[in-house]
Amino acid sequence: MTLIELYNLILHEYGERRCWISELAALLGICKRNAQYLTYILGYRRGRAKAITSFSAFAQDAGVQAIHKCIKTAV
Repeated sequence: MTLIELYNLILHEYGERRCWISELAALLGICKRNAQYLTYILGYRRGRAKAITSFSAFAQDAGVQAIHKCIKTAV
């Protein structure tokens, strides 16, 4: 999974309220804490979009890059 695919997956699944943090974590094969970090960096606070981060800012975040390396599924 590329970073753009991850970005779009979070926007589509979590952003459109199709899944909870725990379901997103299971889908990506990561812990809930990391899934929460991804949604937080993307601009979600308590399930609501406050200010969606651009893809370039999302992709440059060191935490996102570290979590991206841990993703086990190719959704």
